[in-house]
Amino acid sequence: MEFVNVLLSTYNGEKYLKEQLDSILNQKGVKVKILIRDDGSSDNTCSIIEEYMSKYDNVFLTRGDNIGYAKSFWKLITITDEADYYAFCDQDDIWLEDKLYSATKMIKEESSDLPILYTSKVISINADGSIISDNCFNTYGTIGVYESLQKSILPGCVFVFNNAAKKIYEQYNGCLESHDWACYAITSIFGKVIYDKQSYIHYRIHGNNAIGKGDAFKEFLIKAKRLFGKRKKFRSNFAKDILKEYGTFITDKQLKTNIEELAYYDKNFAGRLKLATSKVYKGLIFRLYALGNRV
Repeated sequence: MEFVNVLLSTYNGEKYLKEQLDSILNQKGVKVKILIRDDGSSDNTCSIIEEYMSKYDNVFLTRGDNIGYAKSFWKLITITDEADYYAFCDQDDIWLEDKLYSATKMIKEESSDLPILYTSKVISINADGSIISDNCFNTYGTIGVYESLQKSILPGCVFVFNNAAKKIYEQYNGCLESHDWACYAITSIFGKVIYDKQSYIHYRIHGNNAIGKGDAFKEFLIKAKRLFGKRKKFRSNFAKDILKEYGTFITDKQLKTNIEELAYYDKNFAGRLKLATSKVYKGLIFRLYALGNRV
């Protein structure tokens, strides 16, 4: 039976946390350990976790300062014990009982030496648990390495990965817009992302989500912040950090050259024009952002 370390970052999650913990503990066909990092909650989140710790010997809690969900999840990657597989987990979803078994079964079909990241379709629910959409993020497969450097398409709560992926994630110490975006892009460069057309999760959308889906105005504000806020050049900075952390391991010369184009496009107009007309970095909006020096 496969052993899966579930990595859960909590922050003021008392409302839905019990339902989520129960769904993890009810996973079939795998052994689970739940490692929770609380990101400075001020409600009863930690008390709920301690209650579960008193009942189960596979639930563990570490507390920390509020550093935000992305860094909190990345911290979990670095402090977790070794297992067969690892799974990110949000505090307010519900997992179907065969979520982890289905994921590990697909990962085992791939080479264990290759970094493998499992993703899947997402069923979304509202605060009351009623289904909103059977394909919340409108995904139908994986995206390539260059598209993964441009955008994030799935939440980390569906991500399950192997030891080869964990080891390469641990090497990254650069900028983070979100932990899931970073994992997807890094895996696309060095390994393989696999997609399950079935969904084994009920992704809860409510007013307190760190990043939600379904509220068009909220989604617009998130995208605007990414493109025009303090971190408007995240894509180029992320590419710089990819090269800094992994440059010597990228053996595909053309791939490395293309990532360099994204990383250093803003040095002059010629660089912006080259990126905007690149055949690998596609999309009209992206090209306009590149020319406007906002990527």
